[in-house]
Amino acid sequence: MPALRRKSGNSAEVTKSSDHPVDDLSDSDSDMLDTELEHDLDVESEESEDEGSDWEQRTSRTANGKARAKRAKLSDTARPKRRTQLSKSNRNSLSLLPMMPMDILFEILGRLSPKDLLSLARTNKSLRATLISRNSITVWKSAQGNVGCPDCPSDFSEPRWAALVFGSTCESCGTTNVFKVDFGIRRRVCVPCKKNNLVVTSKFSTVFPKYDDTILSFIPHTNVGGWAHGHASGSKFYWKSDVHATAGQLLKLKEDVRKNVSDAKKKLNEFQLQRMSIVLETVENVPAYNNWYESLATTEDRRLQRYNAIIEKFRAIGYLEADIRSGISDRRECHQNALLTDRIWKRIQPILEPFVVEKRDRRLAAAREALIKERKGIADVVYKSYLKTLVPSQWLYHPRPNKIYDFLAFDQVLNAPDGVNVNESSFDEAKSMLPGLISAWNDERRAALEDKIPFQSTNNSSTNVCSMNLATTVFECVSKGCEVNSPPWGDQHGYPLFGWEDAGAHHCNISGRYWLFRDDPAKERELAFSKKGSVAAASLVSLVGLNPARATPANMDFYDLRFFCTECTARKNMNGRLVRQVFSWRSAVAHAMKNSHGNTLTWQLLTPEESNTVKRSEALNPVPNDKCWTCSSCNTFFDNLECRAVVVEHLKNVHGKLGGTVPQDLFYLPDKRRSTIPASMLELPAPPNAASDTTGIPEMVRCARCAPPNDRRIFKMNGVLAHLKDKHKIRNPSNKDWIVDK
Repeated sequence: MPALRRKSGNSAEVTKSSDHPVDDLSDSDSDMLDTELEHDLDVESEESEDEGSDWEQRTSRTANGKARAKRAKLSDTARPKRRTQLSKSNRNSLSLLPMMPMDILFEILGRLSPKDLLSLARTNKSLRATLISRNSITVWKSAQGNVGCPDCPSDFSEPRWAALVFGSTCESCGTTNVFKVDFGIRRRVCVPCKKNNLVVTSKFSTVFPKYDDTILSFIPHTNVGGWAHGHASGSKFYWKSDVHATAGQLLKLKEDVRKNVSDAKKKLNEFQLQRMSIVLETVENVPAYNNWYESLATTEDRRLQRYNAIIEKFRAIGYLEADIRSGISDRRECHQNALLTDRIWKRIQPILEPFVVEKRDRRLAAAREALIKERKGIADVVYKSYLKTLVPSQWLYHPRPNKIYDFLAFDQVLNAPDGVNVNESSFDEAKSMLPGLISAWNDERRAALEDKIPFQSTNNSSTNVCSMNLATTVFECVSKGCEVNSPPWGDQHGYPLFGWEDAGAHHCNISGRYWLFRDDPAKERELAFSKKGSVAAASLVSLVGLNPARATPANMDFYDLRFFCTECTARKNMNGRLVRQVFSWRSAVAHAMKNSHGNTLTWQLLTPEESNTVKRSEALNPVPNDKCWTCSSCNTFFDNLECRAVVVEHLKNVHGKLGGTVPQDLFYLPDKRRSTIPASMLELPAPPNAASDTTGIPEMVRCARCAPPNDRRIFKMNGVLAHLKDKHKIRNPSNKDWIVDK
């Protein structure tokens, strides 16, 4: 028994009394507790971390576990005097608890749970000796009463009972996390140990041939076998070591009777009565024990209880339960066996709270985004109602809805606080400001484009023509994914933008092919001046006979001439006839921008008869069948564009106009077109006096590039074209490269 300090503060041995014996527990009880405390009594890593002592036990060993080196003894005169005052670390040491007055110590310990007492008894030898003494029985009973634990069996001590009920380690093999107690055999054992150690009554004589089966009446039993998966049966199962122990005691007592030892029969009868009483008591109490034990929190229950307690803690701070659960549901700190205490909460709150805050911020951001999106939908309705009041030709020079969100008047309404109710009337002031806002927006865009024109200032004083209105002012869209610039329907040419008329009406239509750039209002669409396009346009304007410094796109459209590219050679069509590609002035500029003929392209003007032939074939192009047309005089087709025939019929019935001209009466939106515009082709006549087949193509030709005597070789047309490309590296052969063989 350790020395305990009296209330007076003097250390002395506690005296014994007949009324309150303080002698230690019996050897069997002490040994039992020793065994139990050596196992892991459900003190897992988390519980060791969360529910460990607030005081650290000082040790005489170093960090690596080796004993410290002994110091040389000093003489009494040389030995320095030690101060009796304890250091701060010693004052906080758990080993000082046994030195407290007995009644205060037991009052404190009596407020703990049996599991806490077991953990405390494992701390050091001094506390263990205090807690397994009979003087501490009241502490154990008080602790068991704190959790409603039933009284221990008559042959069990309170510490042993607590170790059985509140442990989690197999008593046979030491396996951890064994949460089921079999009160019939009064053991906490795992299933494999049950299978190896339980013996059913019917097999008793086989397993124990030397024992009389009458001893079974003195041994506690269970009705749940090792192979029963926890289900009770009508059979009785006995623990092997109990059989051996009981049989050994009976044999010893019977041997004493045989030797006529004094009081041997009496001791035998008392032993048998005692064992039968224990068996009867066990059988009677098993149902009550099981009912109470099942009412205790299981592992999952304890984890759920801890999880819910953490949620309540965060709710008390002011967080929403949805944010809490989504933030911490998968965190290991929430799913441990140890119940939540103030100390644990203080430790894990800084770990968990950032995840809750993150989920809260995400939820608020998502809610805000949904609110802004809803308000943008209202702004779209307001903006469309404004556009319907305009002449349809003006639509092209108004921004997409996602651009007006950046206007300050709209931005202030869209980003109003969450509590503000936003409806269509909320945008009345912003709507009234739209004409000025859009005019300023277009002025800014026009000024930016004018800065990119390299050859003239904004106003040409000699010609009195603005550079932005010239046919030679050619822009191209360099935004990746713009369908107008690179149409997915396989057009032969893109869309060069001539002057402000085209550039101002250009709005990128981002294709789903370029998902990375889709619906990205923050990404500015960029137009760049095309030097190649400007040179080609100047060449075409000069070929028509106009002044490149004065000609406008409208002038070139008025003449509407057709051109050959002299670098492009004739080729066979599907019918085997020789044809050449024909260009309008706009498609010729596009051809020059996209093709790789070189920097200097020359053009050949078609005759009026050839131009008319090409124009008749162009009338069959599929664009009129696309639903991209609208009336220039009203907004009937604002929400639903139609094909050209429907718009022409509308012009006739509603506006009394026959036919209709583009763009005065009707026009189409290029970014809404989906059909392919095929390249215009002109069929070439057969050369005069040429040996030709029925298609008009020369039947036999010779290469004009080969030197004698190789120039005598005869080719068919396909053969000479391949020969010129392979032998002479002429990429685009023309009729000057071969000689018709007569």
